[in-house]
Amino acid sequence: MGCSASRADPEADGEDFQRVVPPPGAKAQITNFEPPPEPPPEPPPEPPRVAAPKGASSPQPSRGSAESDAAATSGTPDAREKFKQRSMSMASSDTLIALEALQADVESMSSELSEAEATMDAVDAGTEMLPPELRNQLAQLHGNLNKLLATRLDALSTGDLTSGRDEARGKRKALVLRTEALIEEVERQIKRCDSLKTAASPAPKVPSPPIQPME
Repeated sequence: MGCSASRADPEADGEDFQRVVPPPGAKAQITNFEPPPEPPPEPPPEPPRVAAPKGASSPQPSRGSAESDAAATSGTPDAREKFKQRSMSMASSDTLIALEALQADVESMSSELSEAEATMDAVDAGTEMLPPELRNQLAQLHGNLNKLLATRLDALSTGDLTSGRDEARGKRKALVLRTEALIEEVERQIKRCDSLKTAASPAPKVPSPPIQPME
């Protein structure tokens, strides 16, 4: 007599059995999971600042370059608008603006020369001593004028202009003559300074002849 095996039925045996069902949307959340964004990298540390030695001064820009930069940046919009109202091309406007900046530099150097002349006039009158640095200032002024003439005025071309060509040529020619005259005047004042320096230096002592013994 055979007997067939039967599977155990937990419900038939009276055992409590509960099936765990995931909540709706859990599978979608798991499949659509995105990792949190990585934090941005930290900026590199700033290099340590090296303190300047005591008594050291920061370099100052030269007077001519600072004034020309200020003239080119501060006065350009108004000047360009002025030339635009006169129906000038962009090239003519830029050239005339550059000439105005050069004229401002030339007038500034002319004022430096006038101050040096006034100082030497006071030395001639005996009211002041000749400053030892005056000759170096005049030599530097001479070099700045030559540099302005050779690298800025002579390099400024007016042949390709149309609307403002005549005005630009006239201004450029006047500035060239003005700069050349200032160069010659500075050379005269350098010679004058050398003469004043020579006159102010004490005369060398001439040794007196030896006294001959009386016979």
